[in-house]
Amino acid sequence: MVTDAWLQRLYATIVVVLLVWPVPHYYLTDAIGSDPWKNLGLAMYTTNFDVRVAIRYRTADDRWPRLRPEGESFEAIEEFVEYRRTRGRLHEPDDLARTLAHALGTDGLRIVVANQVLDGERGVFEIVRRERFEYTLNADGTLGGGRLESPDDLPR
Repeated sequence: MVTDAWLQRLYATIVVVLLVWPVPHYYLTDAIGSDPWKNLGLAMYTTNFDVRVAIRYRTADDRWPRLRPEGESFEAIEEFVEYRRTRGRLHEPDDLARTLAHALGTDGLRIVVANQVLDGERGVFEIVRRERFEYTLNADGTLGGGRLESPDDLPR
């Protein structure tokens, strides 16, 4: 049986959780690099956040042009960006690389992922973290490679 005292304790617990949650949420989103609007985001008003992706692929003559996404590749990139906003650095672009390698018929991809936040004073987005990934598609269809250090290509 639900008593008035029990309901009061329940309401008080809910209020305390709602008052306290923004602090750990702020530090959680900062630690994993996710969008503060995600993950029960009561810290959503603390920042303006964006994820940018730049992709280059290897051609048959060993050139590395920038990918201009359309169709299947555009949808795959949009899906990756949405997952990246939610999961932050916990979501690496392995599935994106596999999808793009098969769609483009290439055996090499370079992906740069940049997290940006809005600089309130200047009114522009500023890159706060860049990650570079390089993948090769092996003859058996498996994906090799992964995260690298110091990117040579920034999203524009």
